[in-house]
Amino acid sequence: IVGITNAMNLLDNLNGLSSGIAAIASAFFCLIAFLEKDYLSASIAAGLTGACIGFLKYNFPRANIFMGDTGSLILGFLLSCLAIMGSWRTEAITLSFSIPLVILAYPIFDTTLVTIIRLREGRSIFQGGRDHSSHIMAYAGFRKKKAVLVIFLTCLILGAAGLAIKYCPPKIGFMALAAVVIGMGLFGLRLLNIRTKMVEMRDGKQRKN
Repeated sequence: IVGITNAMNLLDNLNGLSSGIAAIASAFFCLIAFLEKDYLSASIAAGLTGACIGFLKYNFPRANIFMGDTGSLILGFLLSCLAIMGSWRTEAITLSFSIPLVILAYPIFDTTLVTIIRLREGRSIFQGGRDHSSHIMAYAGFRKKKAVLVIFLTCLILGAAGLAIKYCPPKIGFMALAAVVIGMGLFGLRLLNIRTKMVEMRDGKQRKN
């Protein structure tokens, strides 16, 4: 609960990002809960999805309203509670534990990436900075809106992988889980390389000045 709550708060670094990711994750939680006839979880997830989509209309890049800590923290708290409440049982217990983690993989990935970057650069992990995945993507040439949409697409793929793990045979489920781990790992390595170049260019400019 504490981890996902803070991960969603850390993700609130571009307009629309935290609310959009929460909408996608809660939509998949809603679908799985409905299929499992867990109507309490499904109704909570459906309400959260609707609230996030309604907010996203005005919070997408060139936003008119902004979320802040109060909004992102409650999103993380509700998503973590839905992950605990959900029914994830599959034929393989390893896969069962992985389903909510895969659906929420992007917040976990971004928080892990930021932690690694800050430790590697000798900074406190609690110190803010423009070192999130979205910031690095923007540096690599993505406009803010495009970066947000690419992350949304990634979350949709992760949600689909969660469904595959839940409802496909274990062999396909393990393949989907392996694809998520390898794909996010390679993505993280690429972002770390870009971040290294960012720091080198910044330090070079400072030495010249």
